[in-house]
This record gives sequence, structure tokens and C-alpha cells, in this order.
Amino acid sequence: MASNINSPEPEEPSDDIIQSASSITGIKLILYGLLIVLIASALYGIGDRFNLWSRLTGFVQPKDSITLIQSYTDGIDPIRLMIVSRNGRSEVRALNVDIESEEYVADPKVDSFSPVYSPATQQFAFLSKDDAGHLALQVGKLGQVATDIVSTKILSDAKLSGFEICSYAQPVWSIDGTQVAIFICNMQTNTSTLLISDGIGGIVTFSNSNDTIDRERSIVWIDTESILFTKSVNGQDAVYRMNISDSDSESTRILGP
Repeated sequence: MASNINSPEPEEPSDDIIQSASSITGIKLILYGLLIVLIASALYGIGDRFNLWSRLTGFVQPKDSITLIQSYTDGIDPIRLMIVSRNGRSEVRALNVDIESEEYVADPKVDSFSPVYSPATQQFAFLSKDDAGHLALQVGKLGQVATDIVSTKILSDAKLSGFEICSYAQPVWSIDGTQVAIFICNMQTNTSTLLISDGIGGIVTFSNSNDTIDRERSIVWIDTESILFTKSVNGQDAVYRMNISDSDSESTRILGP
């Protein structure tokens, strides 16, 4: 005689188990989301640090600010020299107006600014700042690696130890594009002086008349052998002239107190 054996009904999971499983799933989703955010942030940071977006697309990101500095012609195409600011950093680039493409003039991994162009030699001069905050004056051409022509090391080797490029300094090319003038400062003695570089890393001369570093100074080349610059005399600006060809680099006051 067959007997009826009733199989036990499967137990429904309790509410506690369901809630626990849901909580675990929710936590996993949150962790996965955080992981995705971290990976995306890391990739964005790497891309931003090395300008991968600009390198891959050839375009400036919309968040960049652009300052147009100077127009010139490289003999064939019209070029616009510009500074692109990205996340607190600045980069010197050249924009080819005709083909609407840009090219790095300076190393994009360091801050670069204050570019000036010499039509006579088709060279750029600009300032760069390293991670330690030291300024260097660099010179280069399109398609070439720029090199330092004034830096703390070059100044030290030229027996100008303690001097560095002034924070307000702006490089100024000579008329023939063979020399660059710039102000250097000594923070220990609180003085500044005018320096002339030969454009390839040598020091041509510097002013024998030091000045305080309390304000920005200006420079104007008269010709290839003489230059005008301002300095402070008893708290007032005066204009001095320096003859580059003089061995003693004598500077003479021509205007002011």
C-alpha cells in the first residue's frame, strides 16, 4: 500500500535575510561606483598633467583661457604667439592662423610665460618656472627644444651667485635678435641689475649700477650697442643708458632726479 509522503514546503527567506542581501548589494554598488570615480579621476589627472587631450585632439580644451601675445610671420604662414592657462599653469604655444593648428613652443610639463619673438632670428624668448619656483630664460624656435640662456646655475657660473631672474622680469630682444635683456634680482641684498645675454647661454654684460627691487623696471633697446632702462633714485624713477660695447658696462643717468 502506497503511502502519501508530503515533501516539506520550501521555506521563504526571512525579511532579515532579504534586507541583508539588499544591503550587501547596495554596498557593492556604492563601492563599484567609488572605484569608477577614482579611476576616472586618476585618468583625468594623468591626461590633464601631460596634456593628453590637447595632444590627441589638437584642440585647446574649452576650460582653458587664452591670451594672444604677438603676431608674426615665419616666412610662409601667419603665426600668433599665445599663452594658454590650464588649471593654474600656463603654456607658451604658437597658433598657425591659416591651418588653425597649435604647436607647443615650451615644454608643456612646466609653467612658461612672457613670450617675445625676434623677427630677425625667428626665435622665441620666454620665461619658465621649475617645481622649486626658480625662473629661467629660455630661447628656441618652432620645432626645436628650447634651451636655458639665463638660470640660477648660469648666473652662479658667471660669478653672479645669489642672483636670479626677477619675478617681474620681461625679456626684451635686441633689434638684431642676437641679445636679450632682462632684470635679475638678489633677494639677499634686495637689489636688482640689468643683464644682457648673448642668446645662447653666455653673459654679455650687466649693469654696474644696482637698484632696489621694490618695483617693476622697463627696458628699451636704442640700437645693437646701447640700451635704456629705468631704475629708482631716491624713491623716484630715472632713465639710464648703458653702452653694451663698453668693457666696464658704465650706465649713465639721462633723465630723472
